[in-house]
Amino acid sequence: MRTTADRIRHTLLFEIIGLCTCTPLASWILDKDLSRIALVALNRPVNVRPTWMRVLHAVLFELSLLTLTVPFVAWWLDLSLWHALIADIGFALFFLVYAFV
Repeated sequence: MRTTADRIRHTLLFEIIGLCTCTPLASWILDKDLSRIALVALNRPVNVRPTWMRVLHAVLFELSLLTLTVPFVAWWLDLSLWHALIADIGFALFFLVYAFV
């Protein structure tokens, strides 16, 4: 069982890494000032969505990611599309649970 301190550290690192990755990228893609993007990112509501919406968001995200990554996985690992799909579903299920928890 993870301790409360472990859960807090995990949550903080998850958010900090996400913000440090997403904010500069969004600033560059949207061609907006970094401080404006950071303010939007920091002021977003946390966990105000119902559980069903969080599950739906996680599942749709993983499905879209699967659609984009299966051809690359097939090419990179020299697999058929079917085997790449199976391998990618395994990775997606892992990260689906990781992202939700």
